[in-house]
Amino acid sequence: MSDPVLQLACAALVLFVPVGVQQGLRPSATPRILIIAAVSLVAAVASLVADVAVGLGVDVAASVLDASFAGAIAATVALVVAQRLGTAGGAVFGLSWSLVVFQPVAAAVLDGVPSLVQVAFGAIDYGGVLASHVGAGSALLALSLLPVARPRDRAHQAESAVRVIERVSWGRGVMGASLVIAGGAAWLLGVDRVLTVASGRTLVNALAGMALAALLWIVVEKIAVDRVAPEGLIAGSLLGWGAIGAGVPYLSPLALIAAVAGGTAAAVGAVAQARARGAGVLRWGSGSMLVAVAVGSIVMTLLADRFGLAEMATITFTVEQLTATIVVAVVAGTGGIVCGLLAWGVSRWAIPDSN
Repeated sequence: MSDPVLQLACAALVLFVPVGVQQGLRPSATPRILIIAAVSLVAAVASLVADVAVGLGVDVAASVLDASFAGAIAATVALVVAQRLGTAGGAVFGLSWSLVVFQPVAAAVLDGVPSLVQVAFGAIDYGGVLASHVGAGSALLALSLLPVARPRDRAHQAESAVRVIERVSWGRGVMGASLVIAGGAAWLLGVDRVLTVASGRTLVNALAGMALAALLWIVVEKIAVDRVAPEGLIAGSLLGWGAIGAGVPYLSPLALIAAVAGGTAAAVGAVAQARARGAGVLRWGSGSMLVAVAVGSIVMTLLADRFGLAEMATITFTVEQLTATIVVAVVAGTGGIVCGLLAWGVSRWAIPDSN
């Protein structure tokens, strides 16, 4: 059984993640916030129901943490998609993605010891980043490639006419990154269910890794395109989470720095030009997430304690980890197309939102 105090405290902190991400997006009116909150609640309930259905509901505190995480990730995805498809489209995509993509992948990487992913591919995913980061990144990338346009409602036309540019302040950037780091670290600490001798390293790695990645985003973007933006702090913290999440308890300081630096630098370098040209957050955000997880996973398999290249003397684990990542990306991308078409169809008929 899990430690109920730890699980419930982490469950509350995990909900900071979508609040932090919102700080880097165009401000949302109250109706959108309420609708996204409803999406989060439904996704959380679906997670609880799934746990009961497969016999995992006996550990109530652990199920609450899993449900909180499912709700937080669904809300985050919905907020991002709403920037393109409006509130209704974002809500439909976030909810359908959570049910079609996130829940099955999360079960495959987090349920059981060994997990289904470990049995099938020999891969590990301590923090479930295959579900949260690869699952979300692939689905959002698929949506960004679909030839679907944002609904042309009156509010959007008026906004386009005056060409209002919402800029994120440095204060919001720092606040958003701090909330994401707190929520991400809480999840990575709580997913082990109880405090162990490795919990201290997990927490330190999580906090340090995400904070370092946030700073690296700013530095690398400045070098690549000679510009910096506050929302890069939030994006960087998410990248750091993705780069270290699969093996966070097994990373020495050297391995942590290598995973974060390699994953973040590669990701920002891959999307810096597109972002500078004004590409939407779906395109550069999803692409950077996938690169960060892939590079971070490679570094983990080479440098991690107990199963790194130096101890295993083989790159088989690296191949297995990348294979699992690619398979999840393909599955999630396919799901993203289905969810994207559904969300676009709903957004075409929805009542125009105010933002």
